[in-house]
Amino acid sequence: ARVTPALLAHGVPPAYLQMLVDGVASDLTRPEIRSWLDLRAYCVLVASSVGLAMCHLLGAGDDPLARGAAVELGIAMQLTNILRDLGADLRTGRVYLPTDDLASHGYSRERLDWLAGLVARSGAAAGGWARGRWAGGLRAPICRSAA
Repeated sequence: ARVTPALLAHGVPPAYLQMLVDGVASDLTRPEIRSWLDLRAYCVLVASSVGLAMCHLLGAGDDPLARGAAVELGIAMQLTNILRDLGADLRTGRVYLPTDDLASHGYSRERLDWLAGLVARSGAAAGGWARGRWAGGLRAPICRSAA
């Protein structure tokens, strides 16, 4: 209840909060992310929406440069979260990496499961090796994000 007055006082568009709700709700129904465009849209919903709202709370809601930076930072932060949580997400049946990029680099759900298990069993030393093994598959979406 204390959040509403602050949001109204700073002119935070309700659409930004709806974006966040929609993004989180999509986790309940979306079995996979097929393409970079799908992943980017998800990142905008669950992370960039928060940055956009923060622009208003910090007095930069009318600044297109600030809003653009909020969108891109949100995407970068969500991609970081996805990579950090890969193993845990796999264990709950979620894969946030685009299936078309995974397939084009020779990765299947089973291979990701194997890799996450290897990292979990082998600790940091194998983790560095394992991250190197699948990093190539992630270069494409990361490079597209930077473009």
